[in-house]
Amino acid sequence: MWYNPNCLDEQNTGALCFQKAAGFPQSIIVGKVPSISGIRPGCSSRQRQQASGGHFAMKEIKLTQGKAALVDDDMFDYLNQWKWRYLKGKHERTGYAVRNEGNRHNRKMIRMHVVIMKPPPGMEIDHVDLNGCNNQRYNLRICTHSQNQMNINKRRDNTSGYKGVTWNKWHHSWYAFIRINGRRISLGYFYDPKDAARAYDCKAIELFGESARINDI
Repeated sequence: MWYNPNCLDEQNTGALCFQKAAGFPQSIIVGKVPSISGIRPGCSSRQRQQASGGHFAMKEIKLTQGKAALVDDDMFDYLNQWKWRYLKGKHERTGYAVRNEGNRHNRKMIRMHVVIMKPPPGMEIDHVDLNGCNNQRYNLRICTHSQNQMNINKRRDNTSGYKGVTWNKWHHSWYAFIRINGRRISLGYFYDPKDAARAYDCKAIELFGESARINDI
């Protein structure tokens, strides 16, 4: 038997993947993958509030299309001096509070969450609970583009039920992978999709920390 270098080692996830020289794919052997307990990095705002024991004072700013943005009390008067609208792009999974500044020849779109957090050049703002209209500070964090991309749910066309896991018809097994900076990292092949999902979760936390949105297993 020989070790598959594409699989994770024990130091990363506790998972080992071995293959025999012949008999593949029946020879795939996967070691125990540790479970992840505690508060999930991608938990909802309500879960984070309950976990921290805190209650956040907030107010609503009315947007177009019957929507509203949630903001901290101390930001309400400052932000409410402008008229904000609700904008959801064709390929976006959530909408945002935005306004326009300037004339039609030099118009600039201003996003409410950017006004609140003032990220440095090249950085983005991530909404922890994936609600683009929840602009309370506890729900916003400054991050890189890669970190921002990690805090998303699984794709709509996902067939495994888990993020970072897909069925490989050639190997007749579940394939775990993760992307970083446009590059795919292979995490190995697994009989059980839950083991593949755990491998993804561990690697996501290792790479992205609290920005990772892990699977609900």
